[in-house]
Order: sequence, then structure tokens, then C-alpha cells
Amino acid sequence: MDRLTLLKAAGSAAAVLLFCGCTVNSAYDRNTINFAELSAEKTYRLEGTAAQFGTDSDWVFIDSVSMIMPMLIGNKDLRPLQDIILKTAFDTTGVDHNAIISNYFKTTAADAGFAARETDIKINLSRADGYDITTGLLNHLSAEWLVYCVNNEHMAPHAAHGMKTKYYINYLIPETRVITLDDIFTEDGLASLPATIANRAVQQEDYFGPTDIDSLPANGNFYISADNEIVFAYQPYEVASYAQGYINIAFYPYELAKHMNKFGLCLFGLNNTVY
Repeated sequence: MDRLTLLKAAGSAAAVLLFCGCTVNSAYDRNTINFAELSAEKTYRLEGTAAQFGTDSDWVFIDSVSMIMPMLIGNKDLRPLQDIILKTAFDTTGVDHNAIISNYFKTTAADAGFAARETDIKINLSRADGYDITTGLLNHLSAEWLVYCVNNEHMAPHAAHGMKTKYYINYLIPETRVITLDDIFTEDGLASLPATIANRAVQQEDYFGPTDIDSLPANGNFYISADNEIVFAYQPYEVASYAQGYINIAFYPYELAKHMNKFGLCLFGLNNTVY
């Protein structure tokens, strides 16, 4: 059964960011950081699979969602952030989260290629014939950044293995907006970044294994780490073998200063950086 419960997290933080010579105070009051928990799961029988494939019973497909949704930070309007999270996770937006998840379940179950009949059967995920699992959680939260990760694991019924993705959303609290690579880097900088990332990956080959990087991560996928690094995040198969998993290539901002625009330099306090 779908359920929606509210979780409240309280905290206080204060910091000052310098944006292009302008001081922005990012302090927010305590007791004003609120999240909602979205949690739902459904199990389906894929009709006709038993007869078609000679099994004792029809295949089982499980849909599951477990996410925390930012609802409030001080007096900030987080609807734009919520819309981006929902669009990333479910390819739609709206205020009725339960309806969005229910419609998503219907789509993923139908995509299995067979008529899906909802069932009350309880089965461990490891015993399911296929599944789609979506989770959403904070990568980290500071006075400046709310970094969110949408994680999806999908296995088509009886596939050799599942597919996994992680997409990151970097919300700059003082600016009340999501920051993309286009916000940080110049056009020429974006064009030259893949070579810089590829060189770093070669240096770390003993850790990651061989990679084949000739472009930025799909959909501009990156995140700001808790250590204030800029991390370029590649999915399994994107630049390396599936067995190598996620390939995350990290840089301290000053290492990428020559690629940045004015806002990017100010964002990371690199206005006076010489490179």
C-alpha cells in the first residue's frame, strides 16, 4: 500500500558566500528544514509467462520507490527543486506524489512486455524475476548546498543483470536554484573539460581501471562533494565496462579555474586565482 509520511529534520547553519564581489548571507533559521518521505511498493504477476516459458507460475515483477523530498528550507520555495527531482526520477512533475508514483509503476510494469496483474504476494527482491527500484536521498546538505541523488536500479525479467544509474541535482541554497555545468563553465571550458577529465582518469587507472572518456557525463551529470570537490559522474557502461561500476572523477575547483566563467570563479572563491 502506498504511504506518505512526513519527516522533519531541524538544523541551523550560517555561512557567507562571495558571488562576483557581492556578499550573500546563507544563514537560515533552525527548525525550518523539512523533508517528506515517499515510500511505495507493488508486486505484479506477468500474465502468460508461465505458459510461454514453462515455469511453475507467472513471473514476478516488483516496483519500489523510497525517497525523501525536500519540502522547506527556511522560507525558500522548493517547488522548482521538487519538480527537477520528480522529472529526473519519473519524467514528470506535479504536486500529487502518490499519483505520480502509481502512474510510474504502471508504466514500468507494462514495459516488462507482458500484461501486469497486481498481486498481494510477498516475495524477497532477490527472488523476483524483474524489478525497478527508485531511491532518492541527500548526498549531502550544508549551509550552501543541498546535493540530491536519484538512484534507479532496473532489471528486465530474467535479464543477465540489471542496469543502475545515479543522477545528481546540485541546489545552491543562497541562490535558490539548481546549478548546472553551464552555470559554472564557459562554452570553451565545457569543450575542453573532457580531455582534462580523461587525463585525470588515466592517472587514477590503478583505481578505476581503463576508461574511454571523450565527452562530459550524459545529461551533464556531476555533483559538489562534501569536501567541495567538483565530481563528474559517469554511469556503468558509459565510459568503462559494466563491472567497473560508476566512474566518478573529482577535482578541487582551483584545478578547473581556467575552464570557469565569472560566476563559477566567484562561486568557489577563485576570483583572484592565477592560472
